[in-house]
Amino acid sequence: MNPFRSSPETRRPSVGPRRRLGVGALVATALGAVALTSCGAAASARHAVTTTAIVTTTPAPSTTATTAAPTTVTTELPATTTTVPIHRYPTSVPAGHCTAAAIKAVSGVTPATDIACKGPWTIDQQDCTQTIQLCETYEVYRWTDAGWTSRGQVQNYCQSSISVSGIPPAIARAWGGPFDPASCPDDATPRLLPEPPTGPLSYGDQGPRVQALQQALIDRGLLADVADGQFGPNTEAALIDFKYLVGIPVTSAQGQVNSDQAGPDVLALLGVG
Repeated sequence: MNPFRSSPETRRPSVGPRRRLGVGALVATALGAVALTSCGAAASARHAVTTTAIVTTTPAPSTTATTAAPTTVTTELPATTTTVPIHRYPTSVPAGHCTAAAIKAVSGVTPATDIACKGPWTIDQQDCTQTIQLCETYEVYRWTDAGWTSRGQVQNYCQSSISVSGIPPAIARAWGGPFDPASCPDDATPRLLPEPPTGPLSYGDQGPRVQALQQALIDRGLLADVADGQFGPNTEAALIDFKYLVGIPVTSAQGQVNSDQAGPDVLALLGVG
């Protein structure tokens, strides 16, 4: 028995005829395997998903205290205008008060003549002997908010005499009948001069400031005339009347009349610059 031959018990079963692969077949097989591997890798690359992460970071609150700068708020209030009503003084005597008894209640003296009122004025003709022009004195009264007040005595109806009482010349002379201006040489028409731009206004001044003064006196019922800008007798009488009514001295410390001047105090009260 040949020792190199397999026994039937140890012989592998036959699986069919064997095929011999040449070198070329082996090479082809190897290349196919490489190709399949490459394709798998490519397919895996094509199906790969790239994910980009977006991260939002919220900064932590600062632990350092911040103090806001103080804020100044300016509130503009609407402008307000305060209007002081202009007081008008009486321009006539109420019924029942133009009597001798009413005058006596003020002066303590019974009037010598019957009382007649013209506007807010009356005159008690004292010591008359013949006509009114020869009377020695005339007591002048003015009706005010407080009733009758005495404005003193005058000697005649000349402007230089009656100016201290504040009675308008036309009203004063209405009691005297015919009046001869020649008897009052001081009553000549004042020489008008341009008014000063500032300061007091005086008898004989002329200009827009005088006109404003006249209008202020008209508004208060003190001047029954037109505002023509000429400081004459009627304006002077109204100015004196106003001084009496508001308590401004009409005469100076020496007893002289300074009534023909509108000083700063009077102009301020009348609202005249």
